[in-house]
Amino acid sequence: MEMHEVAQNFIMEMSSWIDAFYQELVSTSDATEEEAWEVVGACIKKVFEVMRVPRAQAANATMDSDPKSQCATYLWALVQAHRIMKEFLEARFRNHGAIAPVIVLHIFKTRVTRSALTSNIKRLEGRIASLEKGKEHKKSLLQEADGEAHNMTSAQVMRVHKRDLTEVFETVVQRDYSKYGVTVGRVTNVEGAVACGYVCAGWPSWALAAELRGWRIIVIVIRDSPWESRIRGLFPGALIAKGEDVQSLGCKVQLGVWFCDVEPL
Repeated sequence: MEMHEVAQNFIMEMSSWIDAFYQELVSTSDATEEEAWEVVGACIKKVFEVMRVPRAQAANATMDSDPKSQCATYLWALVQAHRIMKEFLEARFRNHGAIAPVIVLHIFKTRVTRSALTSNIKRLEGRIASLEKGKEHKKSLLQEADGEAHNMTSAQVMRVHKRDLTEVFETVVQRDYSKYGVTVGRVTNVEGAVACGYVCAGWPSWALAAELRGWRIIVIVIRDSPWESRIRGLFPGALIAKGEDVQSLGCKVQLGVWFCDVEPL
């Protein structure tokens, strides 16, 4: 009866140690749950492997024809197993001579060597330096591009946007709703520049495209455009007037063609 109670106590103590050892691994070594259970499982496996040694001696006791000898074999194996259980309890499991090699082996298998660590650090430092260099290069390119865009002349802007603006202008200028304010003719290929006016409510894409087609913008009437300063820079030779100042132009301008991206009221 006493040996039965000892066996029950051993199981409870081992269960308690399993939980405590698992929590210790997770909280102190930054191990994942899978890694912690791998170590705990290896330790428990070793406990039962050690206990299996004396118990294996009674594995074939049933083959003994002498009942007394058979009983003695069972008792000897049981006593030896209890001795081993006592050793584990006294050593608090983790301090037992059979458990320490399991923990050391796990550490050895999962460790990172100093040379490997140094190599990885150098590789990461090189990668970081390369990224920083690329970042600075891209930053300088962006600053250079921003500066160039800020200083671009009308002709330069038109060259940059020539293909896109021409395609857009060729399409929309042929549609009825796009001919607001056109008093004479339609855009055609002509020799030399033809004077025209332009009413603008936003970015002067049509004006840029018109210049690509040979028109010369003489007057630009701006209606609530946030790009007024840029428009004045793109068309330095044009007379710029805001919507409320149109009447003040009077007879200063005599144009037969006007283009407009604002729907007439």
